[in-house]
Amino acid sequence: MGRWGLKPFENDVAEEYLVEFEYNVSIDFLKESIEEALTENYLDAYITQEALAALELVAVIKGSIDIEPYFDHFTIEDLQNKFKTQLSDDFLQVCSAALKRIGQSYDNELYDQLDEQRKWQNFLDILEDLEDRIM
Repeated sequence: MGRWGLKPFENDVAEEYLVEFEYNVSIDFLKESIEEALTENYLDAYITQEALAALELVAVIKGSIDIEPYFDHFTIEDLQNKFKTQLSDDFLQVCSAALKRIGQSYDNELYDQLDEQRKWQNFLDILEDLEDRIM
């Protein structure tokens, strides 16, 4: 059985995403994952968790780190130096829109899972914190 926590880097999907990111180090890779959360009619938990990992990486690039990710091939400082200037206002607005969509309960598998466990409000608090760190 794998890891499953409420925060963006506290699950197996996010760990796999970080490994994929190491081999696809680009803002476009992050954008793709974030935009997928906006374009899908139904948010399955996998899409949501990948988008949240990407959004957490945006916060890390901005220097607002909650849980420090581990990378084999570069440091957080390398990541910040490479991408900080690529975080346009338009891209950050897309990030904000994705967080708002992820926080909506309709057509959202993660809502169904967390509501059963009575953890949805805790999750919304984490999303609010993440948005504060991104914006």
